[in-house]
Amino acid sequence: MPVRDAGGPDTQGRFEPEPIPLSALTGRLVNRRDSTQRWMVAVDDASIDRWRLTSDDVDTATRTAVVDVREYEISGHNAHIILPEDYARQLDAVRELRLQAESHPRGPSRGRRAMRWAARQQMRDSAFTVDLLDRALPEDVIPHLDLLPDPTIIRAIVLRNDLNPLPRAWSSLQGTYADAEGYRYDDDITFFQKNVDATLGGELRHQWAALLGRRQPYSRGLFAAAMRIDAPGEWDGDTAWAVAIGDEMLSPTRPAFDALAERAPILAVIAADTMREARENPCNRWGGPPMYDELTRRLEFVQQTVQPRALARLVTTSGSGAGDPYARRDAVRLLVEFAQGASLANVAIDSLDLSNAAVGDDHVRPLAGMAFKDVDLSATNVQELGFLANSPVERLKLVDARRIVSSSLRPLKVLTTLTELDLRGTRIEDGAISYLSELKQLKTLDIRGTGMSLEGRLLVQQKLPDTHVVL
Repeated sequence: MPVRDAGGPDTQGRFEPEPIPLSALTGRLVNRRDSTQRWMVAVDDASIDRWRLTSDDVDTATRTAVVDVREYEISGHNAHIILPEDYARQLDAVRELRLQAESHPRGPSRGRRAMRWAARQQMRDSAFTVDLLDRALPEDVIPHLDLLPDPTIIRAIVLRNDLNPLPRAWSSLQGTYADAEGYRYDDDITFFQKNVDATLGGELRHQWAALLGRRQPYSRGLFAAAMRIDAPGEWDGDTAWAVAIGDEMLSPTRPAFDALAERAPILAVIAADTMREARENPCNRWGGPPMYDELTRRLEFVQQTVQPRALARLVTTSGSGAGDPYARRDAVRLLVEFAQGASLANVAIDSLDLSNAAVGDDHVRPLAGMAFKDVDLSATNVQELGFLANSPVERLKLVDARRIVSSSLRPLKVLTTLTELDLRGTRIEDGAISYLSELKQLKTLDIRGTGMSLEGRLLVQQKLPDTHVVL
């Protein structure tokens, strides 16, 4: 059943700005600057089916144009807003009409009707249409920008009134994310023909999350590993990352966030860690404390409620003898990450099977303190077994463990619960006799195919009279 936050109902916290009058936002556009920029634009050719294009068609489907642009700084942010000058002039008229409607003596509702009537009068100017009344002004973006955990990663937000030259059929082109209404390139986010509607904030969060992924390649790597466990078979890319963080972790209301936590607990933990790092950048001077508090509640919920479920899934995946070997490898890597970020001491795990996984000492060292019983490190690169020192291990397999040598066995003397030890094919030599002789509690010891001499193996058998030693 879906997870729920004991702190209150789904409507407790929202990542949506309170309504702010346009007149209060206009003053935050400062330091206007006019210039020209080179932009990619769509070729005006009705014969081109833009939904069937491939990256090989970029030269015929697009062209480069020099565009006169207007650029504003945004008070409180380092991001700029950029518009083509002809579109900016059209939005100047929209702004004036909306300001008039906002201050209408008979209220905003009557003012909006008057605004529509005034717009129809202006249609005599062919450059203006009633449809423009629904377009997002630069000011409309600001409240949503205020609420981002770290808006400093955005260099510019571009508002254009033409068609996106990169349709959805191109999921990526030279690092550019494209969808129906917007794309990002480098550190810019561009919207095409974007209206003021309920999707504006969500699209900005989605594109912001995609930018964040480029800034955090290590976290993106962890996310890709978690995808193979939480969402096997699904395509991992910028979209999956942006959905998990921008659309679900920062969902305006709780249901989408709860669904992420229930469906993909490992992804939720990685998304929460990413948000925690972004939140610590004290850049948001305009966002209200309720939004910061809601993000804090979600991060605490993930840490307290979701992370134990994620850990259990990682343990199950890493300890399964069957299944996708890459998923097992990724589960070990993520288990190590979780061990570094949380206290896993005394966590009881019946089986830890890392056999044939590409793991070494760096992978298993952070697992010290976890309560393993059955451990299989066969055919791994693990050499140091000290991480098992405080663990109630009963059975330990090290078959063909390529880096196990005689001194690797020294920590085993404290494992008073160890009853079965399989060392077949390891590189231990006669120097291991002294360490093995201390394991009086062993019931079974297999030392076939090791580097020990026959005399050495017989000596071990003699020193452990109560142990079945397989020579």
